[in-house]
Amino acid sequence: MVNLPNLEPDMAGWFHFAVRVFILTFAPPLIWIPYAFLTKRQPSESAISFYKKMRIASFGWAHIEKMTGLPSPKGEFKMNVVGWLVTCFALYGILLGSGSLIFQQWGQAAVYLPIGVVASIYTWKIMSGSTFKSLNEENTEE
Repeated sequence: MVNLPNLEPDMAGWFHFAVRVFILTFAPPLIWIPYAFLTKRQPSESAISFYKKMRIASFGWAHIEKMTGLPSPKGEFKMNVVGWLVTCFALYGILLGSGSLIFQQWGQAAVYLPIGVVASIYTWKIMSGSTFKSLNEENTEE
């Protein structure tokens, strides 16, 4: 280790730790970011297979969408955002509700748990909804 004369002996260990964390945090992006921009962007077979199964509607997948000729479903982004929000309500409702039960805060549990249960049911309906069914049916036909 490097001798650090200006630091107290017990602080030297923390300094070395901080330097290692700094290097491990910032050195890899200095390598992978130029590599990502300088190499040819050709999607792998696994990325193409993944797109065929999931049909992701995103600008990042537009190139693969054109390559495969399989259009992504319209309106998926809106449904994904709604699903994400409802799932957040489900998780936090159940988490906060069960925590309220543990600490015997009955009023809070009576508010959080029904929110969590209703949001969980709605999440289930979204996940088993027509968007996922239609994609599943298209994938089995291929």
